[in-house]
Amino acid sequence: MKTNGNLLSRVWQRLEGAASEYSSSQIMIGSDRELILSGCTGLKEYSESRVVLDAVDLRAVITGRELELKSFATGEICVLGHIESLSLEAYKRSERNDKD
Repeated sequence: MKTNGNLLSRVWQRLEGAASEYSSSQIMIGSDRELILSGCTGLKEYSESRVVLDAVDLRAVITGRELELKSFATGEICVLGHIESLSLEAYKRSERNDKD
């Protein structure tokens, strides 16, 4: 699975420090074409078929087709495309470093 390193670096810079602004994560889903994650602290993986995001209290894995990242507001990220699945793994902040 190919990862776009330059994009990961740019997104990480925009999300850096966001964890202190959020005490928990929120996910908003606009049909099967849009997902917004608030409380996002890192982009772990990105391709047109899979996006892995870390948030304050969870890791989100989004799979689908033609996935794109659009909005990089501080601590918030928008995934657009044909979203086929979303899986969540909850964890405490102290456990987050162990998930990498």
